[in-house]
Amino acid sequence: MNRMKRIHTRDILTALLLIPTMFALGACQTAWQARQKADADEFAVKYFGDLKNNPNIMVLPSGVMYEILRPGAGPFPTANDTAKVNYIGRLADGAIFDSSYDRDEPADFPLNKLVPGMTEALQKINKGGKIRIHIPYEQGYGGDEQGDGKIPAYSILVFEVELLDFRPTPMSSFY
Repeated sequence: MNRMKRIHTRDILTALLLIPTMFALGACQTAWQARQKADADEFAVKYFGDLKNNPNIMVLPSGVMYEILRPGAGPFPTANDTAKVNYIGRLADGAIFDSSYDRDEPADFPLNKLVPGMTEALQKINKGGKIRIHIPYEQGYGGDEQGDGKIPAYSILVFEVELLDFRPTPMSSFY
């Protein structure tokens, strides 16, 4: 019994010593995330500020910016459509994180399943058109890292997208 009491007391003391360490580590992580976000915000102000000087850039209310590289023809897709596209996804520094061209195959995406900035901007181009989209992190992946680290938290996303076709998304895709 005495041995049990000692083990129990030792475990309690260990836990009491670890608790402040865990709080300190959590505070360090929170401070690091806050610094990362502040750096991203500072970069975004300059990046999007520079884009606003380009007369070919259109600005959506959400802050997403786009440029029509090649106009298409006919109707525009809606958020409830599935788009067949070729695309290149880049970070603001130009690093490619994804490309349908590399796979030699267009991609089919229900627009309402994409990041909000992509859903919004793809409704601004019609079939056969090509668009470059600049997505603030708030309309992209936010503070979450994606793609096994290829897309860091708070990243501005830049997509160049060719809208090859679109069709209504089957209702089963909404559930």
